[in-house]
Amino acid sequence: WPDDAKKSAWLADAAGLSLLEVCHDLSLPIGVMAFGGLPPLLPSITALLEHPKAVPIVIDHWGFPREDPAAAPSPDLTFDGDAFDALCALGRRHDNLYLKLSALFRVSGASAPHSDLKPRFDRALGAFGPDRLMWGSDFPFVQLQPGGQRASLEALRSFTRDLPAPARDAILGGTAAKLFRFDACAT
Repeated sequence: WPDDAKKSAWLADAAGLSLLEVCHDLSLPIGVMAFGGLPPLLPSITALLEHPKAVPIVIDHWGFPREDPAAAPSPDLTFDGDAFDALCALGRRHDNLYLKLSALFRVSGASAPHSDLKPRFDRALGAFGPDRLMWGSDFPFVQLQPGGQRASLEALRSFTRDLPAPARDAILGGTAAKLFRFDACAT
């Protein structure tokens, strides 16, 4: 990240606000991939969420809540609970923030079915609700992992198994379809 990234809302600079305006005019969300970690991006994300022309913002890969976000997937991975807490707090405060539950193999310290993520899923569900959570595969990279995207989807299906059907359906496709206006593409 840029040197001043931890001290400022650098994604909400002139270029970021230009993107925000274009997305606002087109009714499109902004996607954020926090490969370098979520904490340096929090001021920027907050500024974009609170801007008068705010649009939905989608955080990919559970926000990369790892102590070393750029490290390769590993069973030795350390989950960054503080970063995930900050993300959940932001999700509770802003109804235009969405979380993509993608790349489970990148944020889990366990192999499929990534059962260590279930308590974190429950926390995300409490912070965002089912209508702001969505499954994502991380294709094509997920195909390099045991079980591929099928294992990722089955893990999320197991996490949502006890939810009411509308909540489960939202997380497993409905939220994405609504947010990305799939119905508008069908005509």
